[in-house]
Amino acid sequence: MTIFTSPEGKARLADWHERFRARLGRPTESRCVPTRFGTTHALLCGPPEAPPLVLLHGALASSAHALGEVAALADEYRVYAIDVIGQSPMSAEARPDVNAPAYGEWLWDTLNALGLTDPVRVVAVSWGGFVALRAAALAPERITKLSLVVPAGLVQGAGIEGFTRVGLPMMLYRAFPSRARLERSVAHLFTTTDPYWLDYMGDALRDFKLDFRPPRLVRDGELSGLKAPVQVFGAERDLSFPGAALLARAQQVFPNLAHAELLPGARHAPSFEPAARRELTAAIAAFLRDET
Repeated sequence: MTIFTSPEGKARLADWHERFRARLGRPTESRCVPTRFGTTHALLCGPPEAPPLVLLHGALASSAHALGEVAALADEYRVYAIDVIGQSPMSAEARPDVNAPAYGEWLWDTLNALGLTDPVRVVAVSWGGFVALRAAALAPERITKLSLVVPAGLVQGAGIEGFTRVGLPMMLYRAFPSRARLERSVAHLFTTTDPYWLDYMGDALRDFKLDFRPPRLVRDGELSGLKAPVQVFGAERDLSFPGAALLARAQQVFPNLAHAELLPGARHAPSFEPAARRELTAAIAAFLRDET
């Protein structure tokens, strides 16, 4: 199978990964490892001797995209930013069953192959949050801290409103690309506009075969074995996973919820403004650092 509309599209998205990687302004290391679902790429950043931190990006993105939003975490940790299969041009073109344990199996395969066999801290965004939840259900003892930013897998999206404001504009843009349609397609996804991200999304929406399968939601009691402290950020105006409902569900399913925060005025992608990035990253870092 292929998750791209053309070989040229895959190459274009791989080039975007390198451009976001260069934008980091930090030394990074690429590593590819085998899993039962195919080869997985990881981007490593931060002092090699620092404690490991696993970072999982959202849909239609890559390790370099996620690392760019929370790059300051690499001041304290050896960040292993993993390219999620089926959602990045850098890893295997596999899209496992979202109702099966497969994504969790894939993540543990990847970390084992990277030599991360001890329990680790995990930070996950959007679709990456769904992956982290599947992994936590399989092996909760392998996670020491879990920080989730607008995670998939806790609540359903806004249904008809989400389709008319996000899904339909995306479909129209794919069929009849224009700058105006691109801006409309991300208007209810992005809190603020970053021209770099906007140009990237223009290619991503055309070059990926979009995957509209809703991820399976966590069942009540499914994460009862997760003893690690959990942090959850919801976005107030998120049509994908409405923030208030997301935080309410987090209270139900996480036995050790340590920090739940609603990002005021935010849409699904939190603000790209440097000050907002710093504030969110600092909140994540403080949670990861806290030993209480």
